[in-house]
Amino acid sequence: MGIEPEELNQLLKDNPELSVDEKLSEYKLKGNPLPVLAPLLEKMTEELFLDWIIEEAHRTGWLVAHFRPAKTKKGWRTAVSADGAGFPDLIMVRRKRLIVAEVKSALGKVSKEQYDWLEAFGKTKAEVFCWTPRGKETILEILE
Repeated sequence: MGIEPEELNQLLKDNPELSVDEKLSEYKLKGNPLPVLAPLLEKMTEELFLDWIIEEAHRTGWLVAHFRPAKTKKGWRTAVSADGAGFPDLIMVRRKRLIVAEVKSALGKVSKEQYDWLEAFGKTKAEVFCWTPRGKETILEILE
């Protein structure tokens, strides 16, 4: 089934009844198993997944900060200084809650610098996460 990530993202957006049962690793549409989507959802790019999280966070009233990279002569870079390398992808605030999240594709790995930031935030009252597409249902519960 040759579906592009953008098409998959649109499918998820257009079908709020699509859900994920993490315990069974089963994807459902209107309650009916839809196992063919499992490998496609796991292949969702980090960028599309990040856009989905931001959209859901805004839908549930979160204030969200994300700093996108820009193309330079040396490739894609996010402008940071001081200890900014590895800074988490998302900082989200709603009422008295602060969420710090690193976002990865299904195959993405956390770098040492990213781990150091997550560990530092973990010593505060922030809720700290590393999210992948397999955790979509859990993310929705956290954001509610």
